[in-house]
Amino acid sequence: MHACIQGYDVILEKGPASWGAYVPELPVCVVVADTREEVEGDIAKAITMHLEGLREDEQERDAVLRKRSDDLLTRVARHAG
Repeated sequence: MHACIQGYDVILEKGPASWGAYVPELPVCVVVADTREEVEGDIAKAITMHLEGLREDEQERDAVLRKRSDDLLTRVARHAG
């Protein structure tokens, strides 16, 4: 089964005793729950958490790059002056 949750294609699978869901575009987003309703809610939360984590990682990376760039510019200015 397919669903679209938060703009992502989600694969829903019914097992013998539970439901599973995963997002092919976001390989780490995988959940298992007792019912379809639970698995849909849980995968929505997993998508949100994953995207928030990516944004936080990007912000950290950008801060590190800005610091390195500032340090380099300072060193270049010292040597030029």
